[in-house]
Amino acid sequence: MFRPWDLITMMKILQEELKSEGARNLATVDELDFENSSFRNKYSDYLLGEIKDYLAFYHSDTDYELFLKFFEFLNGQISFSYDFFMACYELFATHIEKNNLQVPVFFESSDKFLQFLFDLNIICYIEDTEDSESHIHWSFRERTYSNINPKVKEGLRYNIHYGLAKAFNTGKAFPRRVIKRQRKVRKGK
Repeated sequence: MFRPWDLITMMKILQEELKSEGARNLATVDELDFENSSFRNKYSDYLLGEIKDYLAFYHSDTDYELFLKFFEFLNGQISFSYDFFMACYELFATHIEKNNLQVPVFFESSDKFLQFLFDLNIICYIEDTEDSESHIHWSFRERTYSNINPKVKEGLRYNIHYGLAKAFNTGKAFPRRVIKRQRKVRKGK
């Protein structure tokens, strides 16, 4: 998500947004421009499209829909702990079992799925240094010729990529809904 064309696309979207505002000076970009709802929606859609294209090459549309479904179980959280992720994964696994869905390779285990999210730069992991500073790890930064497949560390804190927060409907927690199913009861004759 930090490839040169991703940044160019971000700038093009910003430029379109600024032009649509009218008489604004296009030479300056303000921090508020990045918080603009229209910009965030468009950029989020673009990044999600990149993920969809990647998944379409290796997986089915059903796998992609299931992938998107997982983020509902995060209940709006952009930042989360390993324990929270594990609890969400267990709820998601129960959903898969209950609905008798076929499990894609990347969902075979919680650790495999966490690594998958890291590989695609959907999440980063955050380590605290001895100086109480946060050190953020992204797969694209860790990837080198000598470390082609960097591993995510378990038991830490994780953040969803800024640009994907809107696409995954994260950023605001929603109350958990309990759906009670009523059974039809046949009356005796």
